[in-house]
Amino acid sequence: MLCSYLAPLLDNETLQDTQEASETSSRSSACIGDICISEVLVNAFGSETGAVGPSDWTSGEWVELHNSGTSTIDLSTWTLDDHYNRPLSMTTSHVVYPTNTQNLDLAAGDYIVMARNGDGGSCGFCLKNSNGMVNLKDPTGTLVHSITWTSSPSEGISLIEDSSDPAADWVESGTLSPGEANQGGTPVGPEYFAGDIVINEVMADASPSYDNATYPGGEWIEVYNQGSTNIDMTGWYASDAAGNIIEFDQDHLIGYSSDPNSLMINAGDTRIVAINGSTSSGVLNNAIEKLRVHWPNASIGDEVNWTTNEPGFSLSRVSGSDAMYISAHPTINMTNLDTMENLPTKIGDIFITEYLPSTNTSGNFPDGKWIEIVNNGTSMVDVSGWSVTNGKGDLLYFDPGTMVFNQTHSGVTEVNPGERRLVGMSNSFDLYDYYEHLVLKDNSGNIVDAAWHSNFFGDNVSMVRDYENMGAAWIPSNWMTPGEPEPGSEPYVAVDIIFTEILPDGEGSDTQSWPLGEWIELYNNDTSPVDLTGWKLKASNSRSFTLGGYNFPLQNDAIIQPGSTGLIVLNGTNSFYLKQTSDIITLVDANSGIVDMVSWNHSSENVSLVAPGSSHAGYTTTNPSGVTGWVEPAWSTPGVINPVWPAYTDSNDLILTEYVGWCDELGNNYNDWVEVFNNGTSPIDLLRWRIDTDSNRLFITELADVDSINQNIVTTNSSKTTLLNPGEYTLISLPRSFLMPIDLIHMYNPDGVMVTTSNVHGEGITANTCESWISEDGVNWFSGAYPTPGSANIQATDFATAQDIIITRVSPYDNEFIQIKNIGENDAFFNGWTININDGTLVECTIINNMFFSPQSTIVFAEDSDITDNDGMAEIITQDTNLLLGEATTYLNFDDIGCSNLYIPDSGVAISLK
Repeated sequence: MLCSYLAPLLDNETLQDTQEASETSSRSSACIGDICISEVLVNAFGSETGAVGPSDWTSGEWVELHNSGTSTIDLSTWTLDDHYNRPLSMTTSHVVYPTNTQNLDLAAGDYIVMARNGDGGSCGFCLKNSNGMVNLKDPTGTLVHSITWTSSPSEGISLIEDSSDPAADWVESGTLSPGEANQGGTPVGPEYFAGDIVINEVMADASPSYDNATYPGGEWIEVYNQGSTNIDMTGWYASDAAGNIIEFDQDHLIGYSSDPNSLMINAGDTRIVAINGSTSSGVLNNAIEKLRVHWPNASIGDEVNWTTNEPGFSLSRVSGSDAMYISAHPTINMTNLDTMENLPTKIGDIFITEYLPSTNTSGNFPDGKWIEIVNNGTSMVDVSGWSVTNGKGDLLYFDPGTMVFNQTHSGVTEVNPGERRLVGMSNSFDLYDYYEHLVLKDNSGNIVDAAWHSNFFGDNVSMVRDYENMGAAWIPSNWMTPGEPEPGSEPYVAVDIIFTEILPDGEGSDTQSWPLGEWIELYNNDTSPVDLTGWKLKASNSRSFTLGGYNFPLQNDAIIQPGSTGLIVLNGTNSFYLKQTSDIITLVDANSGIVDMVSWNHSSENVSLVAPGSSHAGYTTTNPSGVTGWVEPAWSTPGVINPVWPAYTDSNDLILTEYVGWCDELGNNYNDWVEVFNNGTSPIDLLRWRIDTDSNRLFITELADVDSINQNIVTTNSSKTTLLNPGEYTLISLPRSFLMPIDLIHMYNPDGVMVTTSNVHGEGITANTCESWISEDGVNWFSGAYPTPGSANIQATDFATAQDIIITRVSPYDNEFIQIKNIGENDAFFNGWTININDGTLVECTIINNMFFSPQSTIVFAEDSDITDNDGMAEIITQDTNLLLGEATTYLNFDDIGCSNLYIPDSGVAISLK
């Protein structure tokens, strides 16, 4: 709404006749005008806000409008809103059909297609793939047309109105027809004509060079002529999802020369097309990308897609598919290798047994990184000329400079039967910590073994083969054994002592003594007492911890009786510790026989871990993203046998109704919280129910209350029962940042069955605000007008909108004020609205006030210099009593609404309320 001093003021009769905007419904509505939405694409192949147009109508979202009337309509002041009332600005930059349009005039019978068109902005006007909505409003704010859809359409397929019911969800079209009538229009997407030049391998994220480096650095594409004739590539080019073009020309085609034949690709050959220093940055996306090869007439001859990548690793074509996989290593102008999972392993006597990809030391062995090989045969093997190729294509040759010297043989590259030899690094070869491929080849270039890992497990943690899953990523070793048999090759002993609980991250410093600090709980599952004196806990980084009676604080010795537990405390020792992230601990007896092992890759402060699948862990078999191994229990039980719970048989009628995360206000950082509602007919005990996000987990052991003064403060109340009666709400307090902006929230009953979830709800939590997301059914989610912890939700749509509020009077003089009126049918709630005053310099203030204003009420915001004398608010009130003949008006000074900085200049001013 805009008010100028030159604008006439509306009287009460005019105000009452002002037309209101229609409320947005969750169902489609029949169009009530000549301008209607006629087709939409909501599930694009490329970025949802990517560039789109006649060359490819599937690479970004778009909305088509049609003028079924008899006259031209100017759409520049119309509005297209998405499901969160976020508008698409009606400007020519967002018109993708007709092309090169100079205005937004839509002639009778014509079509116009609007899109974000790769404008580079964040998700303002964005269309959800499922449960979405688009609203079309005329210049007065009247809702002319509303369309909805529930299920996600197929990628690249548009939606059109259901001809049998204009109020139904829109349905998939038979063909794309932007700029034309639906059902009968010809496809206008990209034209495909399969050719013999196909994409074979791609370097999409060059490393260690920059993406735009000169070849052989930088990004590159390997194309292959799969036909039987030679092809002249003059005029051919590649394009990506964003529309970037890479010509097959002198700047990009490797091997180009003045000889015209250098543009040929022979049948069965490959050629490299590279960025080759021709742009200020790389072209190809590292993650989600579509890459195409075009004929000289722009038809698409081939395309590939990928969704994941690793720096410095190439992508190879999946045979018979347009998908790509991470190559074992780049194979420029050579035959592509298979996936790491399918490469040959251990096909000869020499193979890799262990390697160290990351260390905090450098130099020659015993410092630095290394690869261990073994001779599993009966004869000596000379490995001179053998090599290892890493994932980036670097070569490590086995020669006197890389083989660690061994006194047991005369030749430095010989490996005796049963012997392990270590290979160090060279100046041109290194191992990478987070992700690495190793391909072992003999002196004839034949692949004889492969090894790889896909995660970082810390410095000084070696990798060993997962013999239960040959070909899979290697796993961290319990401890390093360079030149020795790997952990796990020792025999397991018959005694039945098992790990039952472990605390890797004690409260505060982990080096504190009991009852603080780290601890491990064991259980004797055998029939006889077991004395653990002299037994050891072993782990990577050469950690070793010898057990004795002094390590068992709850007993007088190291003997664990049958059916009992033993609690081991570390008491701040520096030589042995538990990692808070990925770790594996092995229990060995006095003869170094392996008794049991435990592993995890995630822990929280002062929260123990137990085996997954146990009732005290909610029988969970699905962990939060990235969490493997042991999981958090409902609560810790050090030195006590873990509880075993009966199956959960009570009600599951629980709904997640509201949550707030990342709440900051006036420098205060508040805890996150969620609100749930018992929608059933019987009480629900929330003890041991669980809340999961993508990266966090919390068992409910206490409920929470909201502070009576500050509703942002939601704290646990240990005296409050966890029983939730039918028809009641309750709150669960969560640690701050437990709910991250992109997270979905899932709630599980005590048996680990998911009962309610936040589902997809737009862009998630707005960071650094105290806004809430609300739902009445746990499925459909909206932005709350304001948080209502522990009580019924209030939606922003329950209140007056911008079309319901008008400015009726302004005084820029001695007693400055702005008078507004609510002409709608709903209460007005202005908290979070903004007042803008612009005389060439924009002054903006966000209203902070929780008052409600009823329909037809009048509100005055004023500069109150002294409310007790004849100036300021007192005089305004007196004047209004005379002017409005006693009409009820609410008076608030600028301080009351948090806008003490507002100043109204005397002339040349525009004022708006948003």
